[in-house]
Amino acid sequence: MEQSVKQMLKLIEEGGDSFEEKAEMYNQKRPELVAHVEEFYRMYQSLAERCDHLTGELFKSNPSMLQAQVTPDQKLGVHRSSHQSVNMDSPLSSGSASSELSLKEGGESFSSSSSDSESESITSSINRYLGTPSNGDGKGLQTMLPSMKEKLQVTEDKDADCIPKVGTHASYEELLGKITEYSQKLEFSEEEIARLNCELKKNESATGTLQAQLESAWREIEMQEANLELEKRQVLELQKQTAELENRVSESDHKICMLEEELEETKKRLMGSEEENEKLKHELTNEISVVKHQLEDQRALAVMLETQLQDSIIKHMAFVSDHDREVESLNAALHNAQENFSLERAQLQSDISSLSKQVVLLETRLEEWRAKEMEMKGLHEAQETVLQGEIEQLKAELSERGDIVQALNKNLDALKVTYDMLMAEKDELSARVDTLIADVNSWDNQIQQLEDHLRQLRIERVELIAGTESSRKLVDELSWRVKELEREVERQRVVISDRAEEKGRP
Repeated sequence: MEQSVKQMLKLIEEGGDSFEEKAEMYNQKRPELVAHVEEFYRMYQSLAERCDHLTGELFKSNPSMLQAQVTPDQKLGVHRSSHQSVNMDSPLSSGSASSELSLKEGGESFSSSSSDSESESITSSINRYLGTPSNGDGKGLQTMLPSMKEKLQVTEDKDADCIPKVGTHASYEELLGKITEYSQKLEFSEEEIARLNCELKKNESATGTLQAQLESAWREIEMQEANLELEKRQVLELQKQTAELENRVSESDHKICMLEEELEETKKRLMGSEEENEKLKHELTNEISVVKHQLEDQRALAVMLETQLQDSIIKHMAFVSDHDREVESLNAALHNAQENFSLERAQLQSDISSLSKQVVLLETRLEEWRAKEMEMKGLHEAQETVLQGEIEQLKAELSERGDIVQALNKNLDALKVTYDMLMAEKDELSARVDTLIADVNSWDNQIQQLEDHLRQLRIERVELIAGTESSRKLVDELSWRVKELEREVERQRVVISDRAEEKGRP
């Protein structure tokens, strides 16, 4: 039993680093735990059956342990009545055969009354073999002595003095044998009770350990519930950040469209007359300044996005560190997103530096515009080509960001599915914990019943010891009275012999 308890505690203490690992290990070890619990229940049933069997044997072998039943004094009264029937009802002329028959009947009545476990059968047996109840204080012997004197006077020539002696010694030996047998059974009962107490203590310790393990599991479930609530709030924050990113991406698309429209207008103006070159020069200067402001805005937006993404990455890293395997895929996705953002950031910085260089080049070329009016168209075409490439690159970047947003949405969906699975597992664990608590309460009730039964056995054992002491005292008193009766019979024999000699004399 101790080995089973140790194995069960080892199975309960084994656990993974994360809640998912613990749940998986619990599903794997659940059949073994159920087998151990069933084994404990079988051992408890076996213990209860053995205790009931022991109680039945004690009641069968020791009827004095039953409350409201016949006492040892009444048993001795029954036995004395059987001997009185031997000495008073049977004629002395019938010899030793009839006396032995009466003694056998008295012994059978005593054994039947001692083996009966119900008070009604014992009472009926006493009423059948005893006309009046015995008081247990020696009055039966006092009433029997005058009758024996009368019979001894009537039967002077017969040697019937050995008949009551034989019956008395036989009953005394039988009573001593019964007392010895009861003492042996009492010792066996005490050993069995001690063994049952040891097993009960072991079961109590195992039950206490199981109760502590259940409380620990319940506390762990509460902690997991708090962690799940925290994860839910973090998922909502990620959804908000994703929506903000999508809004900013749409704004960037709108700005790009505006830049394309302005580029088309500029192209149309360049294809106009040379008279508009001066106006185009001022418009181009304005456009360059607008582009500078837009680039600065894009740079500020990129810095803000980087800060927000860094905060999001920090939160995701904390989220990943709390949930190990469950968020490994999301961690990998975030790591890839961070690398892609770093690449995009580097690319954007290179683009910004390239655009800055181009702006400087444009300013230099504007200073030389009057001298290089003929080269203006070629420079404008080259600039248009560069801007078109940048626009295509920005479109590609926006497409990649859209893919990243889709990946984040997929990860959020996966997190929602994981959250639903964890809630389902939590509900299942709560139901199992409730079942285990009900089983433990049932075991406590059964153990309490066993303790009450053992307490009743101790009370009956004390009563048995008291009854045995009373029987020993009665046996000692009966032995003393038998010796006095023998001495009285011897005196009567001497008196009879003297009278016979006197009558025989002339």
